[in-house]
Amino acid sequence: MHKLCIQMRRILLACVLAAVSLPLFAGPGDKPQMRHQVRIGWGDCLFETMAFHASPEHHYTHPEVLPPTFTIQERFDYRYTGHIFAEYQFRWTSWLSVGAQIDFEGIFWKDCYFDRDHKAVGTPVNVNNYNIVVMPTLRFDYFSREYVSLYSGLGIGLLTAFDNAGGFVPAPAFNLNLIGVQVGHGHWFGTAEIGLMNALKGGNVIFMLGSRIVSFSLVYRW
Repeated sequence: MHKLCIQMRRILLACVLAAVSLPLFAGPGDKPQMRHQVRIGWGDCLFETMAFHASPEHHYTHPEVLPPTFTIQERFDYRYTGHIFAEYQFRWTSWLSVGAQIDFEGIFWKDCYFDRDHKAVGTPVNVNNYNIVVMPTLRFDYFSREYVSLYSGLGIGLLTAFDNAGGFVPAPAFNLNLIGVQVGHGHWFGTAEIGLMNALKGGNVIFMLGSRIVSFSLVYRW
């Protein structure tokens, strides 16, 4: 985990250093007329489906050898919302935008104990987990034309994880937008991005690690 943190810091540093050279590729330095932008979007939750999934069903060949009071816990019926996010950005120059983003996701499952014959003991309990990330963001445009632009970006902020049982855990979070393409005309645009959203609390508590790899959003500029 220590090596992973070092690698993440190197990636962040590389993004910052790359931003310094972006004006060389952005074209004219005049400030654009439409400087405000809002967007809403959705991103995948591939990491969550791999890290949080149903436990194996316990069917025993000879359940009679187990104690009559034997029970075992299982989690099942997992559902995921994916990443639902919204963002506002102000275009400071022709190549640099600053703003803030909020990202939400929900992970839901059922929890129940089963006896040695794999019969439910009691009523399954619904468990609802939510992650909300709030972060300032930077966007670096390195190719910009009337209908299409290419960009990268990053954000650093705070994740709040909570559930319907009263649990509440904050954790630092950051997002790397490795490459994005924005296509449209006038006020309306669409985007597609490849990135990595991460939220860790120490080496043993991982909420996201390389999540939201692919995302799409609808943009309105004015």
